[in-house]
Amino acid sequence: MASEPVQIPIGQLRRALDAALRHIEASAGPTVTLKEDLFWSVSVDELYDVGAEPQALTIGQLSESWQHLEDLLVTRTRPWVTTWCGLPT
Repeated sequence: MASEPVQIPIGQLRRALDAALRHIEASAGPTVTLKEDLFWSVSVDELYDVGAEPQALTIGQLSESWQHLEDLLVTRTRPWVTTWCGLPT
């Protein structure tokens, strides 16, 4: 089930995310409340293999993910960013 890689221009992605965030802010206000904190996380190796059921489920935490995003604002070290996005390191 191989297909051509999807290529997304960063500028277009930035505009789309900005539009989504403006919509959320207009409808929900300046703060987002996360009602849940824990979620199932699938390893990058298994994430896109939709023909097989994941075997290595772990638990992720939204508050920890948010902390990583906040850290982007204060540090230049971002080794986890490429992992999150499934990009080569």
